[in-house]
Amino acid sequence: LASYSSRARHDGVHLSAMGLLARFLDLDKRHDEALAIREGAWEIVRHWEDESSRIVVRGDLAQSYEEVDRFADALEIWRDLYARQMQLRGASHERTLMCHTKVAWTLIEGLGGYEEAQRIMRDTLSIAARVLPRHRRRAASVRRARPAGFRRRQRRSPSASAR
Repeated sequence: LASYSSRARHDGVHLSAMGLLARFLDLDKRHDEALAIREGAWEIVRHWEDESSRIVVRGDLAQSYEEVDRFADALEIWRDLYARQMQLRGASHERTLMCHTKVAWTLIEGLGGYEEAQRIMRDTLSIAARVLPRHRRRAASVRRARPAGFRRRQRRSPSASAR
């Protein structure tokens, strides 16, 4: 990153170097440092006209928030990205479906919003089954992963043990 520091802040090469550095920091389990890099990247692109760059950087930032257990911040971003994707591409676009899935998983993993997550996944999977080609559907992997999240719910929820 130091070799790119003299480049203009609006330069895509600078942004790419920041993204690469953050990925390597994540691989090294240095999530706090990766988050700081991604927050810096967001400050660079937040005023850019290039919507796709803003979406990518915000998605990366949300994932960094999840890595450091800032699930409420991540959820806010995923909800915003989902709404933006709905405006840009509609409910049946693959990127919209992915953002809606990210909302659900953030609810499950960090915030205990199991009922809302279940509703979101039911809606998302029904749309995906209608519009995505068979090789692009991830329904099987979602079905395999879902029970772990719901088992976690039963361990955490005092009312679940009373049932």
